[in-house]
Amino acid sequence: MAKSWSYSEGDYGHRVRVFTRSGRKCIYIEHWDAALGKRVPFSLGHADREKARNQCRDLSDALRLGVTLPAAAEVSSALEPVAPTAKPVLEVRHEPQPVAATAARALAWDLLFALYHEEEGQYKKGAQPREDLRRQKVWRAFFALEKIEEPGHLDQSAIKKFTRLRIKGRLHVDGVKLTLEDPERPGEDVVTATTVHADVVYLVTVLNWANQKRTAGKRLLAEVPIRLPVLKTPEPRRPIATYEDVRDLRRVANQVDPRGYFGCYIRLHDALGWRVTAVCSIKASEVCLQPHDGMPYGYVRKNPAVDKEAVGQRVPLSRLAQATFKRLLRLRGAAAGDDKFLFAGPKDVSRPWLRWYVRDLTNRAERLAEIAHMGGSHAFRRKWVSERKDHPIPDIMAAGGWTDERSLRAYLHDDTDTTFQVVSRPTRRIRRRAA
Repeated sequence: MAKSWSYSEGDYGHRVRVFTRSGRKCIYIEHWDAALGKRVPFSLGHADREKARNQCRDLSDALRLGVTLPAAAEVSSALEPVAPTAKPVLEVRHEPQPVAATAARALAWDLLFALYHEEEGQYKKGAQPREDLRRQKVWRAFFALEKIEEPGHLDQSAIKKFTRLRIKGRLHVDGVKLTLEDPERPGEDVVTATTVHADVVYLVTVLNWANQKRTAGKRLLAEVPIRLPVLKTPEPRRPIATYEDVRDLRRVANQVDPRGYFGCYIRLHDALGWRVTAVCSIKASEVCLQPHDGMPYGYVRKNPAVDKEAVGQRVPLSRLAQATFKRLLRLRGAAAGDDKFLFAGPKDVSRPWLRWYVRDLTNRAERLAEIAHMGGSHAFRRKWVSERKDHPIPDIMAAGGWTDERSLRAYLHDDTDTTFQVVSRPTRRIRRRAA
């Protein structure tokens, strides 16, 4: 089967790509169609890559010089060489303009969102690319409602109006569920302030990116017309798991997953304090069960490619974690050093568990154990941090994979025992000084 191939030419406003699709010889070409508001691919009708590169350059130059293009179906023929005496198919309707000026006039919301997603959004981790696309639909609906055609027409009052409409559930977007039913007010829909703030953060992020992006030496967006408003909201609910919760989940783990993997996952998640994806993505090659300096039970290497904050280092194992890895390796039929995911996907062993799969297993285990829902995987991470708050902050950050102390402190929780110690055991006495 033929491998896919691609070649690109040009920058913002005149970027063109030629490519093949897996299993096909025919070459396709695509470029941004401002009238349709999307990238338009179509066949060149041949498989000559050198010829395709030349056609890619010609079309990019035509877009850069402000040439009026024919319909997409006619572009491939328009790119064919013509006799010197023949009338060009691509006709220049106006004087060539510098690319930066052409780009500035064409900077509408659809184009801005598409460029940001192509260069930044699609490379985000987890569900963020999908969330970005959802937020694009929300903002497009609002801009259409308010007739805000481009970033230059946006101001702070529009952001305030967007916030009011979203919180009241009065902004409707086809195909996007934006609201939740308020249990205290049946029949009324509400949106949390945190959710709305995330929508605004996305828009400001896109505008800041456009302000920093340069084409032909000039900024894509001369200035950011809005600033990020301060979020005024009550402290969000941050549930924390308990020792008893973990014990009860371990008790029913084999009923949820008879293969025994979920029980190992619960133990490792509780022992390491990592995020779900980091635990699920551990490979046998990243585990060492032999003692090292300061690591009497071995270590596990965190993969920075799957960590939210790109943290990667060797983390020492506890005795319980070492025993769990030994059991997990036996279940997986692997040895330390093998290039295998220890939590291999139930259908495709070449891929690790997804966090949604872990969520489903955890929810089922909670029901079997007859314990209250803990509020997701972050409840375990808060438990891990809060149980270690007497240790130095730098060591907690290194073991758990934090790079920002402020983020770590959001996971630290008070508990009854340590609160009582605060009120009953002062660390020093303040004495009256002699005159």
